[in-house]
Amino acid sequence: MFTRTRIALAIAYLLFVVLVFIGLKYADPLWAEGGIPLVLVGLPWSIPVLFLEAGISFIPGIDKITGTEGANFFTSVILCGGLNAALILGPSKVLEREAAEPLASDQRLGIKTGF
Repeated sequence: MFTRTRIALAIAYLLFVVLVFIGLKYADPLWAEGGIPLVLVGLPWSIPVLFLEAGISFIPGIDKITGTEGANFFTSVILCGGLNAALILGPSKVLEREAAEPLASDQRLGIKTGF
């Protein structure tokens, strides 16, 4: 996959997450209950982030902050969306580099790394 394509996919994914976040404000309350569509869009990172946010919300004073729209935007769009966009960009670059030139340790051990 080309670099431009990966960048375009990552940008399109982030825009999609933002549109889902905004769309939940205007969606049917039964369909958007609990932000389930946003959790599905943010998988796999949304589950650990939800557990982390639930743990943090037990700290007095912070519970008021974690219940705001700004905190929801930060955790779902910026944190989960950003980590997923990094996944779109990152592993493919690593795989391309390894396929192009094997690691020195692989050469010493005689391991063939080409695809």
